[in-house]
Amino acid sequence: MFVNCRQCGASINRKPFDVSHYGDLFCDRRCHAAFKKTQPTNNPPKPVIVPCGNCGKPVRRKPSTILKRAFCNRQCAAVTLIQKGERSLNWRGGNSPYPSVYNKHLRERIRLRDGRRCVTCHAAPRPGNRLEVHHCDENKDNNSDANLVTLCLKCHKAVHRGELVLLEGASASAV
Repeated sequence: MFVNCRQCGASINRKPFDVSHYGDLFCDRRCHAAFKKTQPTNNPPKPVIVPCGNCGKPVRRKPSTILKRAFCNRQCAAVTLIQKGERSLNWRGGNSPYPSVYNKHLRERIRLRDGRRCVTCHAAPRPGNRLEVHHCDENKDNNSDANLVTLCLKCHKAVHRGELVLLEGASASAV
């Protein structure tokens, strides 16, 4: 199928697919490059002035590069990375959904009670499949020993996805 080059107007032979799918057809790369030079360019985004996450100095950044905080130099970034509490980059408000009695000592006591094994598949902890403590009734405020069981990460995910149901006595049933 013969069509005209968009830049110079020369007659060129193209496949019907190319004509129907590509709006601009050119005889060669030079015509394509010359055509692109005549088209208006997209204006780059204007820089935004934001305060440094550590010292507060104004910092110029492109809008696309502003993540959580911008820093004026590497020293300010390094100081902020070792911060604790509200100044930490990982700060999420400081409120835990669990009551204070649900702590590492309670979780360790439950793991010891269950013999440091998953109560459903009897797996021992290993890299990539750690042991977690699960609330049987899914009430985070009910931290009695009878409501807590040890599950491996795989079984814990299966319970929350509804693929595995914990029965009385901490045995499991596949759904």
